[in-house]
Amino acid sequence: MLADPAKLGYDLRALIGLKIELRRLEEIASTLRALDEVTFAGFVTGNFDILIQVVVRSQEALVEFLSVTLAKIDGVKSTETFVMPYEIKPATSWILPDETPGMIEDPFDEIDFDDLPRD
Repeated sequence: MLADPAKLGYDLRALIGLKIELRRLEEIASTLRALDEVTFAGFVTGNFDILIQVVVRSQEALVEFLSVTLAKIDGVKSTETFVMPYEIKPATSWILPDETPGMIEDPFDEIDFDDLPRD
């Protein structure tokens, strides 16, 4: 069962890009995993080193998360926050496709083992 944060009073979602000291990646990752506000965290390529999604009750709670919680994590050099007023498709909506294009077929599917000579 998945809860809808908005129905529980957690009205603000944000994506936050973090630039970090890479030598502290595991230490920072461990800290982020332990934060209740963080619903997703990933090591990424591009302009940021880590991208996190947070869910909080309000703008004030987001400011506190940024200025107190994230600010005290050693190795975080800078952040950029993107408030997400509307979620188009949640990550939890992914389902296994019926047929995955480009999948390698099993080469043994074509072989009829009954027709092979036996020694």
